[in-house]
Amino acid sequence: RAHAVHRSHFPEGAVERALRRAEDMAGRTASQRAGALHLLFALCHERGFAAHRAIAQCGADVARLRASALQLLM
Repeated sequence: RAHAVHRSHFPEGAVERALRRAEDMAGRTASQRAGALHLLFALCHERGFAAHRAIAQCGADVARLRASALQLLM
């Protein structure tokens, strides 16, 4: 007898954390769903994300980018 696999049985990865944070932000901004700005905000929020490091390595000010995304979302 096969058992259903639930996502809750696995540790949350970086992609899931970023998507959850983007969805949370979408809910706070009365958006119907998470969009690109929500995801950008989420990726810039956590230093442990590879995307955060890549943005910083490109020379962007990640904190300023995150603040700008937040300002546009509000």
